[in-house]
Amino acid sequence: MSKDIRIALGFWEHWKTVKVKRILGVEGIESLMRLWDFAAQFHTKGILEGMDIDEIEIAAKWNGERGKFVTTMADDKIRFLDKNNGFFMLHDWEEHQGFIFYSEERSKKAKKAVSVRIAGQKDKSKRSSERSSERSSPSPSPSPKKDISFVSEKIETNSLLSGGLTAGVGNVTPQVSPIVPEAPKKKKGERKKIIYSEGFEEFWKVYPKLTGKAAAFEEWEKIPNKHEGVTARKIVNAIIAQVKAKHFTHDDGKDYTPLPATWLHQGRWDDGIKVPQTQERKGSARLI
Repeated sequence: MSKDIRIALGFWEHWKTVKVKRILGVEGIESLMRLWDFAAQFHTKGILEGMDIDEIEIAAKWNGERGKFVTTMADDKIRFLDKNNGFFMLHDWEEHQGFIFYSEERSKKAKKAVSVRIAGQKDKSKRSSERSSERSSPSPSPSPKKDISFVSEKIETNSLLSGGLTAGVGNVTPQVSPIVPEAPKKKKGERKKIIYSEGFEEFWKVYPKLTGKAAAFEEWEKIPNKHEGVTARKIVNAIIAQVKAKHFTHDDGKDYTPLPATWLHQGRWDDGIKVPQTQERKGSARLI
């Protein structure tokens, strides 16, 4: 679990902060920071799923008028909170609190590395014991060599195509082949090469913010289990339509395109297309 959160320089002078102070007082800013602290501990993805307005205000330690804190934070001109698919989420949490956002993934990788290291130590100890046993045992009588061949299986797999997010497995054909030389061992520190599916590559070509490809592909592969019936074509068509409609350009005239991993994780292909507004807010810096 993370021990701190990041606060942008100039936060107190930012027009959004000033506006919240005018509406809720400095207690509103304190409650916002308490909500960030709460999310860092219990909702590392910044998604407050399952929490209603009362529960969010309790987590934020808001003691003012009931409902006013959440309503203010979710206001279209403030947007410290977003609402999507019926639940609230902290605005641009992944971008501003990336260390917290990926804390679970880091923890899993660390545990896996420890398990691999322990398994390697056990295997090394076992081989050492076997070698000692072989040295102390009498040599066995030579036996006639056998001509050995392996049976390999050829598996044809359909990639994730533009027509859908499901992969099928073709026929399995047994083939007899000679002994195959052992594959070269992976060098220490060498990264595993990621093979991206065809459907994902099509999505990646049209997404307007090409950042974090590996993280986006990880979210892409989760879609068949999380969203039954969703196709790659639906996703690609949705992002094309959103880009064409300038869906990510807000009232201040700046682009708020989320990271592709965030867009996929939140199922944003189901978002309605925003109608652009002519009014723009200039000279503002974006916060959470």
